[in-house]
Order: sequence, then C-alpha cells, then structure tokens
Amino acid sequence: MKYRIVLIVVLILLPLICPAQGIKLPVFFLYYDAGLGSEEITPEQGEEEEIEASSQRHKVTLRIKEDWNDEVTTNFYTAVSRKEYYLQSGSYNYFYLNPDVAWEITDRIKWYTGFRSKFTFYDELDADGLSKDFTSLLAKTNFTFKPVDKFNIIPSFQSVFDLYQNEAKTQTTQTFGLSITSTIDNVLVGGRYKGILRSSLGDESAVPLRFNNEFGVNQLPPPKVGVVDYEGQDYNFDSENILLDGWGILLDTTNPLTSKTTNLVYKLPEEVKGPIVWKPTGSREKIYIGILNNFIISPTPATARSNFYG
Repeated sequence: MKYRIVLIVVLILLPLICPAQGIKLPVFFLYYDAGLGSEEITPEQGEEEEIEASSQRHKVTLRIKEDWNDEVTTNFYTAVSRKEYYLQSGSYNYFYLNPDVAWEITDRIKWYTGFRSKFTFYDELDADGLSKDFTSLLAKTNFTFKPVDKFNIIPSFQSVFDLYQNEAKTQTTQTFGLSITSTIDNVLVGGRYKGILRSSLGDESAVPLRFNNEFGVNQLPPPKVGVVDYEGQDYNFDSENILLDGWGILLDTTNPLTSKTTNLVYKLPEEVKGPIVWKPTGSREKIYIGILNNFIISPTPATARSNFYG
C-alpha cells in the first residue's frame, strides 16, 4: 500500500520534477458504455421462442493521459459501473482507480508499470448470509527488450490481493509471464507463457493453494487501417504493437466462438487527410470510420460513439 501511494504522489508531482520543455497539455477521455443482457425463454407448446432481457450494465470511464516528453507517458483511469440482473440475484457496483506509467528508456528497452484499486459492492449477501463485497489491489510491471528489429522479449510480473469482507475468501495471486513476439513477412507471430500461483491470505482464509501453467501461440496478420483517395492514391497502415493489457491481442489466445474487446493504435503521418476505413484481419470487408482532417475524425451517425475528448 505504501509503495502505491508513493508512486501516485510521484506522478502528481511529476510536472514539478521534470523539465518544462516538451511537456504537452493532458488529454481527457470520457467514455460511457451501456449493455443489455438477454436469455432465451423456453416456449410452451405452440408458442414461438422469446428473448427476455436479463441484465443491464452502465459504465462511465475517465482517462487522463499526459505525454511528459517523447519517452515518458502517464495515464490515470477511473471508472464507475453498475450491473443489475432482473431474473436473479448478483447485482453489483464497482469503482476503481488505475494509474500507470510507460517509459521508453532506449530504442531497445521499454518499461511499463501500473496499479489498480478496485472496490466491488453487491446488493445481496451470499447463501450463508455473509457479505460478498471485496477490495482488489493490483500491481503489475513488464519490460520490453528488442534485441533486433521486429523481435520483442517481454518478461512480466503481476501481484493481486483480493481482500473480501468474508475473510475465508481472501486470497493473493502472483503471475509471472514471458512473451516473445516477432514479425515475419508482415505476419505477427507470438508465443507466451504464464505461471499463476493462487494462495490464501490471512489466518481466516480457506482458499486452497493452486498453481497453473498457461501456454499460447498466436499467428496473426495485423489488421490495417486505410486512407482512401489521399492525393489520388489509397494507403494502408498496420496497427502498432502496444504490449499492455487492453491493447491488441498479441499476448492473448483467441478461440472460435469467443469475442474480445480491445484497442488498436495506428500511427499516421500528420499530413494525411481523407476518408478512413478499417480492414479486419481475414476479411475483405472494409468498415467506414469517418473523415480524417488534422488528426480529428468526423464520424458518420452510424459510427458515432459516446466518447468525448477534451
């Protein structure tokens, strides 16, 4: 806890201890997401199948990004969410704080570290009449080593402390990971290993000791974004490799009949303007995004989202 507080204080005081030149104004992102869950109702004889809403979710996320210079970037995330079930118990709220920092030490070495404090509150007690509320404290870090171009080695470590009101469920999870990624003939190839150790935390905890090994291999042509008819020619741009949680899918395995939400980053020249289309991997489909002009994308009504930038 002490180390997390110290890091947050350092991030807040960073403008005072860093040189003034090159520091940009912070960028604010505000997101609102809503979702509706449903389940199929078994029809009576002679009736048609029906779908009934079973849950709804609302989430507001604020992100503050600061580029102190070309090498150091900090982010601060905070979110409030509510998920409510109609046909069963389990409705809950959560709130979290998540500061992180990324530092490009050299052209060959990058360092990332992040912290998260998440507070979850349930509407009901469990079957034994005990609270299901808990606080989750997370710290993670990784280094990216690039011995040669288009080849990365990424060792990582993550520690999580789940502190339940019901102390019998309190546990800690330690994760060590090693990922190797490379680009061969414009195809991203990645391999990863994770060792996950879960254990009890405190004298009252009844969580058993467990250790899991996870292995995965990915082979993925990078999805592209295209600029249509800029000065009479079309251009394609590959996505950037951002080796952080929630950015890209290189470090995760994907399987049939599963879905994943992530963020993709594309680096485009400043002078490029015109219509933007996204080209998903393995598909001939082109999804129109909007018009790019001075790094501002003006979406059509069909592609607009509830995102506000300031």
